[in-house]
Amino acid sequence: MSKLKMKDILELTPVVTKIVNEENVSGAAKLKSADLVEPFQKKVELFEKERRNIVVKYGEKQGDRDEYKVAVDKIDDYSKEIDEMLEVEYDITETKFTKEELKLDVTKLTGLDLAALKKFGLLD
Repeated sequence: MSKLKMKDILELTPVVTKIVNEENVSGAAKLKSADLVEPFQKKVELFEKERRNIVVKYGEKQGDRDEYKVAVDKIDDYSKEIDEMLEVEYDITETKFTKEELKLDVTKLTGLDLAALKKFGLLD
């Protein structure tokens, strides 16, 4: 098991989702990505739900719509709660992708995608 913080999961979710949907990567890479995508997406959905609740908690309603803007005098409290959520650590299945599995010569993965995988130890 490895540990990732919520902020890391937010950064990696689009990358592992892209791998699952990339037609040119190997089946092994797709299976490894699939193990990450579902739990990552659930955590991202929960994070977004809680983030919206925090905006409402510290926000002011904007007009007749269901939109809120964080009040200037509460921005520090808002930021503190968001920062605490971003630092929450999760155990994740240890996963590593090889360059061969990702078929880098024919995939649409960008340098930023690869940098994110490497940054979090997911690329051999």
